[in-house]
Amino acid sequence: MLGLQHEHLPTSGGCGELSAGRQVRRNDEVMDPRLVARAVARGDVFTRADVLALDLDDRHLRRICRSGEAIRVRRNAYVLGAAWEGADPTERFAMRTRAVLAARQNAHDISSHRSALALHGLPVLDPHLADVELASDVLRVRRDRGFRLYPRAISSIDPEVSGATPDELESGRLVGAGSAPTGSSHAVPIPVAVVQTLLGHGLPHALVALDAALHEGRCTTHEVEAVVARLVGAGARSHGYRLIRLSDPRCESVGESRARLVLVELGLDVRSQVAIYDDDGDFVGRVDFLVDGDVVVEFDGAVKYDGAEGRDALVAEKIREDRLRALGYRVIRLTWADLDRPSYVAVSSDGRVDHEPRILAGA
Repeated sequence: MLGLQHEHLPTSGGCGELSAGRQVRRNDEVMDPRLVARAVARGDVFTRADVLALDLDDRHLRRICRSGEAIRVRRNAYVLGAAWEGADPTERFAMRTRAVLAARQNAHDISSHRSALALHGLPVLDPHLADVELASDVLRVRRDRGFRLYPRAISSIDPEVSGATPDELESGRLVGAGSAPTGSSHAVPIPVAVVQTLLGHGLPHALVALDAALHEGRCTTHEVEAVVARLVGAGARSHGYRLIRLSDPRCESVGESRARLVLVELGLDVRSQVAIYDDDGDFVGRVDFLVDGDVVVEFDGAVKYDGAEGRDALVAEKIREDRLRALGYRVIRLTWADLDRPSYVAVSSDGRVDHEPRILAGA
């Protein structure tokens, strides 16, 4: 998963900005237990209306924000500080979405695009930068800092619905039937959210979510294909079908999905999660990728080798790589930094390594 990164949230009324690295004070807990219970029941979020409904007031809000027991994520929308502290960036994005939905108090609102993916528990690239995205009964797109509200012109996936434009799908107008409740909020179905994300934010954002959904059995490529075929204009369908072709349920992490996309876009023959055996038929290991039949590529995320267990893991990894090399494989490791500079990640016809040892040489 992506590491924790700083959040940039609006501040007002004594509710200060909280970054991922800042500790919340717990010495002066003043939050009314009834409000805590209400927030927990709603997925760790509450609103100013919840405060007033319990005969509390804005002074109570300011006190619990100062104490760190509450985090203001948008006007009238709050998250429990303890939940926020322990959450990763995608979980924080889901909390922001739930809080905004609750604060708007509009039964017709539904989360779309990346907000829907987060509420479904699927990975979101750069969630600390992602806007909360909702579809609602509005006539045109509304944008504000950290927030987008889209028209909800088409309310169901119907076989009779055809000819929708790419702009309609990207804008959130195609929200889909069978929207799934998630805590106190709602999200469009996963296949719709994936396609919205593809057209609204690009292939990498959609692919990491689709790979995860397929890996977990949360949706099928046939369902995504149905959304593309029924609801995407002819000019954009090729993008949807390419996403489906590139998806791979064998990928087990965001980093692996992104690494595979880099390799595939370089025109390489890539197989995911390949089991390698020696000449005697003994299992050597399962590798992230086998490229062009003889290059093993491993994505090296935030692997730590501290402590005795870490040292043992490092030794075991070294032995495994030595066995792979003895069988004639080249072993290459890619990192997050490498994925941001794909021009350094390629394979030459003669297999030379021109750049860094962990990078495949240019084609």
